[in-house]
Amino acid sequence: MVFLLLNPVFGQQEEQISFYQYNPLAYNPAFAGSQGKLSVSALGHFQWIQYAGAPRTQLFSIHSALSKNQTGIGANFKHDQIGKRKKTEIDLIFASALSLNANRDHLRLGLSLGLNQYSCDFSDAMVNDPDDPFITQQALTQLTPGFGISYSGKKHFIGFSVPHILPNKASSSQLLLAFSKPHYYLSGSYDFTLNAPLKLKVASLLKYVPHVPLTIDLNATCIYRDKLFGGLNYRFHEGLGINGLIQIKQQLLIGYSYEFPINGLFHYQFGSHELMLHFELKEKSEVEGIPKF
Repeated sequence: MVFLLLNPVFGQQEEQISFYQYNPLAYNPAFAGSQGKLSVSALGHFQWIQYAGAPRTQLFSIHSALSKNQTGIGANFKHDQIGKRKKTEIDLIFASALSLNANRDHLRLGLSLGLNQYSCDFSDAMVNDPDDPFITQQALTQLTPGFGISYSGKKHFIGFSVPHILPNKASSSQLLLAFSKPHYYLSGSYDFTLNAPLKLKVASLLKYVPHVPLTIDLNATCIYRDKLFGGLNYRFHEGLGINGLIQIKQQLLIGYSYEFPINGLFHYQFGSHELMLHFELKEKSEVEGIPKF
């Protein structure tokens, strides 16, 4: 007990999503404009069903290429709630691309500037001590710059990013002081052609926060004729999942993912659900040299 009282407690704060390989802009601003056309994604993640205070996340992102695909702009809108804590975030994103070789590999650098609002509302909580000073509504708003870099080609993608570089060090509230610690992301994917109509896409996402164990997400998805997708997810020491997607008229991608726990939470909840809609503006002719992820 003395040891616990003398040491702070750390935990991961940013949201987790299952379809990370289809929403790289959510954690890496370098992805903006990489698809060569207007792309819009909407996602809802409902974690640990029937677990009181479980995380709920909504994400909306939009990005497009400019200036002959050498630059890209985009934006992220996020809302995340865990128990009595809520976070609302708006990020504006700019990215620039450099063509490296005749194989049309690209090096991209992205910058973001976000406005984050954290709030806690304990006014309706059941408490034992009515004089507790934290039984109030508290809010904190701050600007958060971020950056990302990626190297990509026709079949591969690798990226590193820090969406929120600066930690929050100034707050009148001790309760909100712990939020907004830097998170570090390393992501990658590769597309294998198994035969003419069938492909295999493997992807991974590593998330690191100081003083917190490394989180590793792995995914393998089979793709049939670029229309039907079926895959497996694995989050190290946390959960296993399945996902399915369908491509409609080369413009709309609809996906659903279910993840069930493999740790001690197995006895207290019924897994996590995620829904995704992804739309791309159809062009008369595809832009040559733009990698697809």
